[in-house]
Amino acid sequence: MLEHAGAPAHRLYRGPDGIEFGVYPDIHGVYPKIQFTRTPGGAHWAYLSDDQRRLPDGTLACCLEFLGQMGEPMPMRIGATVSYPPNYLRAA
Repeated sequence: MLEHAGAPAHRLYRGPDGIEFGVYPDIHGVYPKIQFTRTPGGAHWAYLSDDQRRLPDGTLACCLEFLGQMGEPMPMRIGATVSYPPNYLRAA
């Protein structure tokens, strides 16, 4: 129980159709930025503001960005994997 209490808090994001996913901070407590797209093929990406935890209706995919590097786009479907950028160092 103490180990769980000392773990960094994740941010819970909600997407369309009740999809939820958590994003953890890096070893310094900095969270990745969230980009999202509502266009097929991801032609246009926009940033979610830091205080928002809900992706807009019609979001097809989102992507984590950390210090200018991107993770793999995550389609908005149950079972999709959150992809952290290669330069992101997650706290243990």
